[in-house]
Amino acid sequence: MLVQLTLKNFKIFKEETLLDCIPGPINEHKASLIKDPLDGEQFLPVISIYGPNSSGKSTVLQGLTYLSALITSPASPSSMP
Repeated sequence: MLVQLTLKNFKIFKEETLLDCIPGPINEHKASLIKDPLDGEQFLPVISIYGPNSSGKSTVLQGLTYLSALITSPASPSSMP
């Protein structure tokens, strides 16, 4: 489960930018949160990314795609630094 994604020096995000799936202190939809059975920590089941044009929404999705490919691709000796 992805809890937080930090982008830094990735395309337009030169400074550190955080995408966080931990809920804020709003109790309105507390029943819909995902609860970890081991430690009881709660997470958002859904997040949304919105903002004006050219604000980096697509770049965040590209970062998630890159992370997914990095995790699921097998490591080969030629791809390692």
